[in-house]
Amino acid sequence: MQLVFDLDGTLIDSSEGILGTLRHTFAVMGFTLLPEEQMRKFIGPPLEPAFMEFLGVDRETSVKAVQVYRAEYKITGILGVEVYDGVPEMLEALVSAGHTLHVATSKPEAFALRIFENIGLAKYFTHICGAGMDGTRAKKAEVLEELFSRGGVDTPDAETLADWRMIGDRIYDVEGAASFGMKSVGVTWGFGPVEEFAGAEAVAETPAALAELFA
Repeated sequence: MQLVFDLDGTLIDSSEGILGTLRHTFAVMGFTLLPEEQMRKFIGPPLEPAFMEFLGVDRETSVKAVQVYRAEYKITGILGVEVYDGVPEMLEALVSAGHTLHVATSKPEAFALRIFENIGLAKYFTHICGAGMDGTRAKKAEVLEELFSRGGVDTPDAETLADWRMIGDRIYDVEGAASFGMKSVGVTWGFGPVEEFAGAEAVAETPAALAELFA
């Protein structure tokens, strides 16, 4: 099968780097710092609409906030990641079972590639696809569309996508896959509550359990 993984909250715990960069961004922009539970809502969705939705700012302010965030993230935040326990073993098992693995993340692709260089997991993935630094491909469905194109799937019909699964920790992964009629699997060790996986085909509570689903 073609297994597509989200990055933040699925393969890595990136909360330290993201939350630290958000605090810096809030200070620079003059935003009132939110309780950590609310700050964690920024992990997963594209940042520009997140700033507008969660803070009620206009698009111009949100664009500026994203610029401030990315300037800091590429220096300090990008280092604040940790691979979840069991993930390397899971990836090894999935590849050994004959599956082809990819990444589709709303994080800018340039950042995602640097993270994979640092954590040493790039060898498991055929394609690592992310958002554009210019704001393009921000939504998960847009990232998936680009991934399909790179994989030679120009028209992702139901027959073709029967062999594909999206794996992630947030509703954005489930909804992005569903927009193509693609099935998804939710993972509970990330940032999203289990309630977000109502539309998923299955839910895995550990990396080992996820590997078992595709054994």
